[in-house]
Amino acid sequence: MSVSEPLSGELNKRIELFSRVDIPSKELAAVSQDTTICEVWAKIEPTGSAYWLGSQTEQKATHRFWIRTIKGKTEPINIEHGVYIRFKDRAYMPVRVTDCNGRGRFTMIEAQELGIDRPEQGTPLGVMLDE
Repeated sequence: MSVSEPLSGELNKRIELFSRVDIPSKELAAVSQDTTICEVWAKIEPTGSAYWLGSQTEQKATHRFWIRTIKGKTEPINIEHGVYIRFKDRAYMPVRVTDCNGRGRFTMIEAQELGIDRPEQGTPLGVMLDE
């Protein structure tokens, strides 16, 4: 199956690829520590997965992200495990990662929105917060 590549000028949103590790603290709670892998320009589009009253109703990809492939950082193999996406104050978990058309020029990531990301408050990924 062929995956369309973004056109010139469509990579116009700045996203961050990061990994998160929970570290034990003295208060018997975990402290989240993020490590930025890279910041890249992306094309973002919603996939149309259902939302009802601000909550996702299915465990499916909610957004697609297209980014330029950077060897060792944004290739599909590098994004598959333990990597998350941050766009503005939202966190996303990759569900499927594809090399667009097998050319090694662009990587397409289908991701599930996890909600508002506030690591400074110790909020784990996957916990939906009210705005």
